Amino acid sequence: NVNEDSWALIRGLMVSALFPDIAHPIVLFNGIQGSGKTTAAKFIMGIFDASPVPVESVPLDLQQWAVRATAGWTIVVDNVSRIAEWFSEALCRACTGDGMVRRELFTSSGLAVLVFRRVVALTSIDPGALRGDLGERLLMVDMEEIAPEQRRDELELVAMYESARPRIL
Repeated sequence: NVNEDSWALIRGLMVSALFPDIAHPIVLFNGIQGSGKTTAAKFIMGIFDASPVPVESVPLDLQQWAVRATAGWTIVVDNVSRIAEWFSEALCRACTGDGMVRRELFTSSGLAVLVFRRVVALTSIDPGALRGDLGERLLMVDMEEIAPEQRRDELELVAMYESARPRIL
């Protein structure tokens, strides 16, 4: 349920996801309630990373974000209603490469090092104002409304997706 321009952006994102050593665009699936934003993000990112947690909420802080970013190749942040300044900067760094060094728990000098460059997707009805650096890295995919007669049951969609997923990649 996207137009040809948005489909070209999705294909570009999918090709970039195959290359771990390059910066990746951040894709924003934008549309009205019920336009399939979360399902599209989950299915597209799931082609490259079959995470047991395919979508997540906005992280509370930078440390929670860094831990999540190291857990898989793709990240889908669902239902973004506003993007805090720290999160905007973290998103930008995640698509180009970032890391965090912290003292390891229960040690005096041990270090915990988290390093990542990830493929990131956001879903939103309206993310609010975007900082310029995030806007430059963002691919806006406008999801079109799904007509009532074209809607499918989620279990049916998941079964079709799981059957097609190996061929898609």
